Amino acid sequence: MIKEAAYYGVITSSLLLAAFLFLSANTHHSYAEPEEFMSDMEWEVDRYGCDYKGFDLPTSDPTLCEDACARDPICKAWTYIKPNTVQGPRPRCWLKKDIPAPRQSVHTVSGIKIKAGE
Repeated sequence: MIKEAAYYGVITSSLLLAAFLFLSANTHHSYAEPEEFMSDMEWEVDRYGCDYKGFDLPTSDPTLCEDACARDPICKAWTYIKPNTVQGPRPRCWLKKDIPAPRQSVHTVSGIKIKAGE
């Protein structure tokens, strides 16, 4: 009986090791999306064009626009329009499907989404 228990213990250990090695060898992460992070905010920069979504913000905080872009898989860049300037009394956010060239504007804050390794 002790001999059988030892035998089954070895078999169980061997199966667990084989399963671990199989899973380790087959978890290549090439299918996974690269890690993404947001650039530093670009103060007084407008990334004009490539808009696919625009909306008013509840408060005057460009971080809200940056966060909206970070959560949206389509978004590659964003521009925040300051309130009481070129687009009316409310702060406004524009999400971009591509990364337009930066241009100077005192009324805006912008940023881009960066994929690690690029």
